[in-house]
Amino acid sequence: MNDSSDTTPPKDSAETIDIVERLRLTASRIAQWQLDAKRLNAILAETPGPLEPLVMLDVEETAGAIYKEIDAFDALLIDVDRKSHAAAGQIAEVGDALRLVLLSITELSTAMYARESADVVFEP
Repeated sequence: MNDSSDTTPPKDSAETIDIVERLRLTASRIAQWQLDAKRLNAILAETPGPLEPLVMLDVEETAGAIYKEIDAFDALLIDVDRKSHAAAGQIAEVGDALRLVLLSITELSTAMYARESADVVFEP
């Protein structure tokens, strides 16, 4: 007998809602990291000489958070792919976006460390 008062969504529907929410969260994180990259690039451009250690730490922590998000997304993608190759293909570009924002942060980190290294004077 079907109880029409049951408002619990079917399992597949609940999983779809979870995936959609997860993708929204990931998209908002990507947008925030893009803003962080712009902010940190501005600091790099406007600040001559050595950077504050907290700025360097911010870049490292951001990169670490992006790596964790990539790992979580890749696990989600594998799970989605088991159920639907087409759906996995549709959301795969989120992984690309994560990797692009990681590339931005990595390039920024490289530029910051290059500046730090250039400011070090080696005496024989």
